[in-house]
Parts: sequence; C-alpha cells; structure tokens
Amino acid sequence: MKKHYTILMLVTLFITLSACGRPDVDKNDAVPEQPVERETTEEQVYIKDSIEDSIEDFIEDPLEDSIQDAESSSDAEAEEEIKEETEWTETDEQWNNRRMRSNSELEVTIECTDRSMVNENGLTIASIYYDRPVVSGDTVAAEKIMQFFEDEEQDWFAGRGRLLHIPGNDLEECPEINVLDIICEDIEKMRERYGDEDVAEWLCLYSVEARIMYMDENILSILQVEETRTERGGWRYFGCTFDLNTGELLKLTDLVDISVGDMENILSKVGYPDAYNVLSDEYIVSIDGKEINMAYQFCVDEKYLYLLDNTTKRYRDGMIYRVDETGEPVKLRCKVKREDHKNRIHSEIID
Repeated sequence: MKKHYTILMLVTLFITLSACGRPDVDKNDAVPEQPVERETTEEQVYIKDSIEDSIEDFIEDPLEDSIQDAESSSDAEAEEEIKEETEWTETDEQWNNRRMRSNSELEVTIECTDRSMVNENGLTIASIYYDRPVVSGDTVAAEKIMQFFEDEEQDWFAGRGRLLHIPGNDLEECPEINVLDIICEDIEKMRERYGDEDVAEWLCLYSVEARIMYMDENILSILQVEETRTERGGWRYFGCTFDLNTGELLKLTDLVDISVGDMENILSKVGYPDAYNVLSDEYIVSIDGKEINMAYQFCVDEKYLYLLDNTTKRYRDGMIYRVDETGEPVKLRCKVKREDHKNRIHSEIID
C-alpha cells in the first residue's frame, strides 16, 4: 500500500534525521576578547567636543523628524514581516482549494449543515454547525467515506461521537449525556444574565470546520477544527485520511515508516509531558484513564505531516505539531476567523 502514497516522500526523511542530535558547545571554551586601553590625547578631546557640537546642531535640525519617521516605518515593516512568518490566514485561493478537490474519478466538497440558534430579531446567538465532506463518484470508496461522515454528523448533533471523545469527559460511562444539550442550557443562562445582544456579540459556538488538506488519486486527507464555547470554550483537532481505492480510514503507519520511538522523539522536541512520552506498541497513549490512538491523530498536505494533540494536559486546548522533511516539529494553533460570511482558518506558530 505504501508505495502508492508518494506525497510523503519528503516527510519520510525525518525518520532518520529526527534521531540525530547536534553536538553541544562548551561555553567555557570561548575566550572573551579583552578590551584595549588607549590614552586620550588633547587633539582627540578637541575632535570629540567638535563632534558633540555638530550632533547638537543636527538634533535641532527639522530633518531629524523625517529620519525618526523613516526609522519607525522600518521597525513597523520589520515587525509586520515577523508577524507574517509566525501567523497567517488562509487566502481566497486556499479557502476554495480546501473546500473542493477532485481527481479523475471523485469530487469532494465541504457542505455545511447549519443549525445555528437565531432569536426572533434575527440575531445569531450561537453558531452551531457541522462541515460534512461530500464525496461524489460511483465507487465503493466514495460510498464508504460518505457513510463515515454521515454517521459522524448524526453523532455531532446528538452531542456524542468521535469528535467529543476527549480525555476527561465521561460520555462512555454516562451514555445519557448529550453535550449539545448541556451547551444549549448554558446559552439560555447566558441570555438571561447578559441579554441577547451581548451574547450575540460574543457568539457561542458548537462547530466543526473542515478542510481538504490533500487529495490525489490514492488518498484523501481531512482536517477538522472542533470548537465549543459558551462563557468558556476551547478547540480541538481531528484528522481523517482515507484510502481512495478502498474507502478505508488509514493509520499514520500506512503512509510512513514511523516507529514508536520516532514519534516519541518528535513529541519530546515540542516539550510533550514526560508522562506521555511512553507510547504502547500500538501508538496508544493513556491520559486520565482514557486512551488516545496517536496512529489516527494526523493529517497531511503537499509539504507537511501534522500530528494532532488533544490531550489538553500540557495545553488547555488542542495543539498541532507540523513536521517537515527534516523531522523538526513546529507547534501550531489554528482557529476559525469568522468574517464576511466566510470562515477562514487562522494559524499561529506557538513558541
């Protein structure tokens, strides 16, 4: 199977590179440069005084304002460049490409099922929706993938299912719990306490935003951003990568020859808690009595592998670890910006 998935040829390099360390540099070996003392002559004193007088004259010159403006502008441009490198919002082209993709047999589009809470005056009190990937095509794989997301959508609006099975919740122990019902109850309390206008401005959330991260003739990889918010909230990340020949959900090891040790090494580089560095042979980590299978916590695009962390133990919310061909992970936080009736994924690199 792996020979079909050429997308991750670059990513496979991290298997060997991630295990390589860098030699430590002994700071004690460095010899500080000693300052050289020089005797000051009368001529040098005269020159120094003359320079200071010239500087005073220059300071009084109106040209200084222009120079300071230019320096401020340069500083602002430098700060903007740094900001662009550390955070970005998807463009119109990216938004369109991540909402519709196709290959020679199938077409995938993202369709939103919206059940938002709107009051009698037309104010949206809560944005409640599920982005469902729709696969069009006369194949067995298309039928299986469609069924996967239809079932997941039903679970989402029933307040249950895979997208809500996170460490610390008790859905399995208490099958009568409906997360959506609990959120709606909290929203009603907020409306009584603050009024609809304030609640609408805050905008409560119970949503799944989906993106097609990659699609070719053989695989389809989806990223899902799940957000819940009443007075407090959070977000988590889920990935689904399918074999387009069979419709089966793929594990990370179906795409990349990555061992448990390789994954532990990557997680250690991003400061993953020591207690969670020990994965089972099946890539399962146990947190608070719950098990998370890290073999399914991923998605891919043309350049990167994304490991998705929903342990929420180190971070209050989910976290994404973007891994490039060198094996170096970068911590990402992705949130949904809701502007102009078009939701955009905003990404930020976290130190």
